[in-house]
Amino acid sequence: MPRIVKDPKERKEELMKAALSLFETEGYNNTSVDSIVNAAGVAKGTFYYYFKSKESILEALFTAYLAQFKPFFSKIQKDKDLKVVTKIQRFFQFMLGESEDDDNEVTFLIPPVQIINFIRSDNSALVLNTFGAVGRRMYVPILTSIIKEGNRSGELDVEYPRETIELLLEIIRYIAQISYHVNPKEFHRKLMAVNNIFTRALGIKEGLFQLKLQGEFSEDL
Repeated sequence: MPRIVKDPKERKEELMKAALSLFETEGYNNTSVDSIVNAAGVAKGTFYYYFKSKESILEALFTAYLAQFKPFFSKIQKDKDLKVVTKIQRFFQFMLGESEDDDNEVTFLIPPVQIINFIRSDNSALVLNTFGAVGRRMYVPILTSIIKEGNRSGELDVEYPRETIELLLEIIRYIAQISYHVNPKEFHRKLMAVNNIFTRALGIKEGLFQLKLQGEFSEDL
């Protein structure tokens, strides 16, 4: 039987999809490189041709996942009709799973629901830290540039733009992580606290920055 030769990009994507499916159902720690290559139907050497380790395919998955949203974020960043505060709010609202952009139709290589299910069920330190590191690397420069834009226009007053964004991203990551584990009223209080923290950190008037509740929570309040 002739050997099937696939495009390297396609083969790499197959390995990533196989890994994600296993991470989602079995958990990261319970998934081995052997199980990934068996699920993908390739030799072990093929895996190591594309990835140095299981940790590297995890990072590649998160990178590919977050890169899918770059067009959406770029659209916000370049929109001259949006105020800086609105741009920042839409960024973080999106990160909490709420988007006001109905035209954001993306064909996902890495399905968001699988990533969400994986992180929700396997919130180990390695998984969360890797996801956070990839997110910071990808989005801190974009958000920092928006903060600087706001400083120049006088809309914001942020002395340490990059450091402030890094800390605010950690707060949003924490809120997203606990959103499925706390009762609606407790989540509401935490989200109101987040709005207060953002308001002070950005140096804006109270009420200008308001992250919304997720639908399932707002219905219960």
